[in-house]
Amino acid sequence: MKLLKKITGLPYRDLIGKHFKNIGILPEDDKLLHQKKLSELFRGIDVKPYESKFYDITGEISYIDTDIKLLKKEGEIVAFQIISHDITERKKNGEAIIKSESYYRTIFENTSTATLILGHDAIISLVNTEFEKLSGYSKEEIENKKSWMDIVTEGEKERVRSYHELRSMRPDKSPNNYETQLVNKNGYIRDIYVTIALIPYSTNRLISFLDITRKKKYDIELQESKTKIDIAMDVAQLAYWEYDVKVDRYTFDDQFYGLYGTDVIKEGKTQMSSVEYAEKFIPPEESSIVGTEILKALETNDPNYFGQVEHVIKN
Repeated sequence: MKLLKKITGLPYRDLIGKHFKNIGILPEDDKLLHQKKLSELFRGIDVKPYESKFYDITGEISYIDTDIKLLKKEGEIVAFQIISHDITERKKNGEAIIKSESYYRTIFENTSTATLILGHDAIISLVNTEFEKLSGYSKEEIENKKSWMDIVTEGEKERVRSYHELRSMRPDKSPNNYETQLVNKNGYIRDIYVTIALIPYSTNRLISFLDITRKKKYDIELQESKTKIDIAMDVAQLAYWEYDVKVDRYTFDDQFYGLYGTDVIKEGKTQMSSVEYAEKFIPPEESSIVGTEILKALETNDPNYFGQVEHVIKN
């Protein structure tokens, strides 16, 4: 009765003796629900506690958990006992959690980055569609079936495992970002850059993956190409230099300095201004020739421009 008084805001005298359907706090569907439960009770059916809705004193929908029992005297039904608990806060908190989980699951599933969640035991519990594409495994094949260690290369297992274990003991000592290698379902190796974060209030980890396979391949090819160019230039006794127009700064290497009979150690630097370069390496009578050709190169809009100039150098 105290709960009913609190819910309705009515004094006891306005509640005692009234039919529950006439108090004005029940939605129509819940009136029918309570009537059904009472009918079952009178027919000898055991009625388990159940949830229902009601309008609180402000007119907002709230929730109660109700347990109904018949009271008998000498085998005759004399009354029934209703015990109710206000579960509104618990219900709303539960709904908020469900909405929150739905919200974050939507973000997780629709992000353009391959992402997974794994637990303290390294078992993968959840993956998104982008990770399915990256790994070649379907959700059914990997969720709660494979561990983090199952999808990295043999050579990376020990390092990745050590990072995972360290994160459990000393999160601040385990790297949040690093490169490793993943083996997809077809056995192909992908170079990946991972970002790992502990999920608050849990021991789960959120891991996102960036496929850098092409970048690694290009970096290797670029380095090999540069090595070949360096060898070719050395054989042909060619030199390479750069000029930054904005700051009027040349950048040279040892090969360039070698043509002038010096090196980086002797010069003490790899950069110098155009004036310093001209004074140090070009005879005065040749300065205008070199300057004219360099000006042509700077002023042209032709991406395929090629020019050359012959001049003597100070040596």
